[in-house]
Amino acid sequence: MMKHAPPHLPARRAWRRAVVHAFIAGVLACAAGAEPALAQALELPPVRVLPRPAPALQAGADAAPAGTASGLPVSSTGVATLPDAWLLGSGQPWHHRVPARPGGAALQARAPTAQEAELIRRLETLLPRIDARVAVLVDDGRIVDAFGTGGIGWETRLLSASVAKTVTALAVGQAVCAGKLTLETRADTLVPALAGKALGEATLRDLLRMASGTTDPPPGDVMGTTAAESRLHLEGSGSLELLVASPSQSGAQAGASGPVRPGVRFSYKARDPYTVALMLERAVGMPAVRWVDEQLLAALPNQHLAILGTDRAGHFAGANGGVRLALADWVRLALHVQTRRGGNDCYGNFLRELSGTQIAAPLQPGVNGYFNGYGYYTWTDNRMAPDTFWAVGYGGQRIGWSTDATNRRIFLMFGNAADRHMQQVYPLAQAWIRLGTRDKLTP
Repeated sequence: MMKHAPPHLPARRAWRRAVVHAFIAGVLACAAGAEPALAQALELPPVRVLPRPAPALQAGADAAPAGTASGLPVSSTGVATLPDAWLLGSGQPWHHRVPARPGGAALQARAPTAQEAELIRRLETLLPRIDARVAVLVDDGRIVDAFGTGGIGWETRLLSASVAKTVTALAVGQAVCAGKLTLETRADTLVPALAGKALGEATLRDLLRMASGTTDPPPGDVMGTTAAESRLHLEGSGSLELLVASPSQSGAQAGASGPVRPGVRFSYKARDPYTVALMLERAVGMPAVRWVDEQLLAALPNQHLAILGTDRAGHFAGANGGVRLALADWVRLALHVQTRRGGNDCYGNFLRELSGTQIAAPLQPGVNGYFNGYGYYTWTDNRMAPDTFWAVGYGGQRIGWSTDATNRRIFLMFGNAADRHMQQVYPLAQAWIRLGTRDKLTP
């Protein structure tokens, strides 16, 4: 396995040697009537380190407003920022640690084609200018390239931000397919503290679509909780259950003709995945983090230590934004979604629903600048990257797949403050993913 922060030039030389060797092997293989070796697996290279040029690019539609009452970090100029202390941190001492599961299949790599190399050069130029830290390009289960601005290797744990919502949806899908609950299960049937409250009337399906019908957050706020509420209930003497049952979280949003009903309209906020985490815990009869550990992460399997955020009572508070996986295991998770989505079983059907539009998502500055739809904790109908669906996290965390289950391309990116530059990223990500469609059309 690679060192934590590989040097730039030796990594490039090793990769070039691998490409040359693969090319020579490909010539010999073609002469013998075999498949070209450039499509064959290579040893996983280290994450390449790019130089950091000046000037930064102009902000785009996902730029956050100045300041946030929820306590999420922002820069001195009001930009949504996930500093390294958050992105690369190890969470709190009480968070759930998932030991590494060695012995699983190693990730494989292949060299880029000439067409891919041109696109990679464009991404290499962009990445250091947008406060992104690392990008990984995957095709058909193999890593074609991985590069970043330094300090990140395959073993480096990276904070999910709201990509954790997608992780939560995956674990819930496993529970649904195990018969533990259904998409029509109401929250109050599993969380007694929500009895008689508007939030308790929401079904699992409503909550997975961010459609609980409860109070909207302030404009531009992606949480719907205050910093004080988070300190009390996620880090202090309170709990996740007390938080979602509180009047500020459990009441209905007022509409023009009365309270908004669950399932009617999209409203992005933390309480919906928090409630799903509590429902999952009660349905499976164990802490939700243990279910995620033993069902979802074991299925990858995670080959490095993972960290799942909890409150002090052990509830899965990380369901909204607190999952930490090694970069290599984020790739494994992305491959898990891609592989299982093509299945004809219950879980495959669930993942196809997860990846499709389940509710319209209005554009909202600081929350949603590019998507017209939402699945089950995924973003869909990207205006700049059609035919894709995305796991999206604060600060620039992104995993993108094709809506075509036979397209095997995946785009991953993690960063500090790249949200405001996604108008530059999505077209390149779309170009990468569309190569998978063209591959199918090539005889």
